[in-house]
Amino acid sequence: MNVAFTQHDVIVAAYFHFVAVIGAEQHAVPDFCRPDVCAEGHDFRPHETLADLRSSRNEDSATRTTLSFVLRNAHEQPVVQHLDGKLLVTGRHAMHGTVRGVRVETVSLQTLDGLVLEADLIRVDGGAAPSMAWVVCHPHPLYGGDRHNTVVRNIVASVAQRDGLALAPDFRGVGHSEGVHDGEGAERLDVAAAIGFLATIAPDAPIVVAGYSFGAATCLNVSDPRAHCWAVVAPPVAMLSGECVARRDHRRTHVLLPAHDQFTSVDAAHEEFARWTNVETRIAQTADHFMAGQADELDGLVRRVHSTLV
Repeated sequence: MNVAFTQHDVIVAAYFHFVAVIGAEQHAVPDFCRPDVCAEGHDFRPHETLADLRSSRNEDSATRTTLSFVLRNAHEQPVVQHLDGKLLVTGRHAMHGTVRGVRVETVSLQTLDGLVLEADLIRVDGGAAPSMAWVVCHPHPLYGGDRHNTVVRNIVASVAQRDGLALAPDFRGVGHSEGVHDGEGAERLDVAAAIGFLATIAPDAPIVVAGYSFGAATCLNVSDPRAHCWAVVAPPVAMLSGECVARRDHRRTHVLLPAHDQFTSVDAAHEEFARWTNVETRIAQTADHFMAGQADELDGLVRRVHSTLV
């Protein structure tokens, strides 16, 4: 397994140790449909530069009072709590009005450097082998990013509706995950641990390494032979400077670019991804960096990736 670091050194790990699922309690995803853009002064503002990523602003404040224009998209998949404690996800595509149970388990992952991370493992009840397995990485830890981010939750819901397995970890230092954000890319070890966990519990499922914003930039710098492809949303191009490991990889990178991203222009993104070996880009025409109301675009990303796996 190769994990590229800022200094372009490569760590080669012969194996990873993974903690088995513990506590495996079922629970509802808190605030599953709440938006992430808030009205407080610590949120990103239009036209701020990526230098502001190191200021005190909050990228994903799902717990604060929301702006009126980021109401949940009417076409998002509803998620309700069933009496037996399981989540129920109803959807439009391929389900035709049916209801299916989605099991959400809290699991622990152990990283190569000895940290224990908390993650949500989301799968559809029924016991069938998963059609695919996704690692979904959240936005920047210093600005409110965690596994409960709305973009992350929309992606994992779409994966589950296609009989897939999704693992959404909290990066080191977030929530109950051990460690701290060091600013040097150590979260790449967290992504590697998540890939290894999925490869252990679903060895026959193709693994998709996905991320949003900071999570996108992080996962694009993790190369693991067990991964089938990458799928990223709103990757900050300024964070892809240097030798991004996915850039020259033969495996496909699926990219969803917001047309009105406050931190990366479409032109800058096209210039960057034109140099990549195998990339597919799509523009979300009405989206900004925070992807509010873009459930259909996120579902489309999962649909396109899934079509390459079947």
